[in-house]
Amino acid sequence: MAVLVECISVVVPVSVLKRSYPGGERGYSADAPNATYCCDGGVTRVGFMASPDVQMFARRLSNLGIEYLVDERARDLVVVDQHDGILAPCDWLEFGTAELFDAGTISMVALRGEQMKRVAFPVGWEWGRSMSNPAQAKIIRKAERAEHAVVRREGKMDVVRGPDGTETYLGRPFAIVPGLPEPPSNSPNTHENLPGA
Repeated sequence: MAVLVECISVVVPVSVLKRSYPGGERGYSADAPNATYCCDGGVTRVGFMASPDVQMFARRLSNLGIEYLVDERARDLVVVDQHDGILAPCDWLEFGTAELFDAGTISMVALRGEQMKRVAFPVGWEWGRSMSNPAQAKIIRKAERAEHAVVRREGKMDVVRGPDGTETYLGRPFAIVPGLPEPPSNSPNTHENLPGA
């Protein structure tokens, strides 16, 4: 089995959560910072739309002893990009894609050696609102460009305005924490600032 990956995903094996996370996989799923959590029984996935949120989440996991890179290789977690695949050398995970009926292509990961014939999705996942859907992803990619500026924050959403005045909402599960550097509001999301990058 496999798990869906969209945007930028943090993938953690269930075995690591059993060893290091309070309450194991069940505690981890209950603590997920957004509705993108899914699990195939071997690995878990939580997705993010912005690199700073990946950094903050990885930092929280690191505080529990769940480490991203050791000797430049993924140890307890790995970051996966929907288009670029696994972002660090990783011995325990494989990346793949599959056609979802007639809708389009999805990206997924599974423990190395597992067959990717079935995929776990987040509860409530729908193709029409999915970042795997090219129409939806195009809207978000436009909002990430440098000429788009964050104009306000509404709950856990950044409201981004483009040069034409169009506003797009980007999910941001973490509040801005005083003292932690936040990238300029008009910079595009890149992978340069991910943990270990």
